[in-house]
Amino acid sequence: MKSTWRPLLLWNAPVLFAAMLQAQTPAAGGAATGKESTDPRQAMLETRTSPGYIKGVEGTAAEFEHKVQPECAGIQMHWGQAVAVPYGALETWPTGGLRKGTWVETVPGTACGQTRRYRVIVTMRDGKGALQALLPGDGYAANLLETDTSKYVAVLTGVYFKNQNCTPYVLNTERVEKDHDQHPKQVWHEVWTVTACGKLLDMTFGFIPDAVGDGTTIEASNKDVRLAPDQKRSSY
Repeated sequence: MKSTWRPLLLWNAPVLFAAMLQAQTPAAGGAATGKESTDPRQAMLETRTSPGYIKGVEGTAAEFEHKVQPECAGIQMHWGQAVAVPYGALETWPTGGLRKGTWVETVPGTACGQTRRYRVIVTMRDGKGALQALLPGDGYAANLLETDTSKYVAVLTGVYFKNQNCTPYVLNTERVEKDHDQHPKQVWHEVWTVTACGKLLDMTFGFIPDAVGDGTTIEASNKDVRLAPDQKRSSY
């Protein structure tokens, strides 16, 4: 199967989390409190370590787990291992505090014994922050491309289980080519680990960026769907 979807790095309907900005947002007119950093990386760190920000990210993880395993109440997120990857330039207010930025936050964790790499994409515009959940893992596809690929996940699940009407959930996305950030116009592949019908499947997808523009072609085949290996099944 093959389709073209665009754009590559956009997302819909962000969930605002005003609480994360209480310690970082300058007052109206751009005047900061005087305590925020004018160094862009430090200002981003100040935002990421604020209680409201942490609560917002953990809220997206809780929403995800509620869909996958509603009975699970034991989510642990390992913030000491969290990593943020900025996309584009970070900007601060003249007197300190983050004014503008976009980054992907990845926080390893566990949910009732299952391994996760929770992710969100964060945007800051004029000191106002928003976040949108991404699928767990380290996939390169952003929100819209994830949504479109998930349509293939549903189709392939139906084919594999001969239309048993199981709802698939993606537990992990993993890039095959780890250096794709340095080669954004090259083809890349991802293995998506999916739970459905009491089984754990690995589905491999190919992504072909357009030579011109930000479009991406998704390649998927039922030949690239297989049971996940035993070692993986013990983690998810």
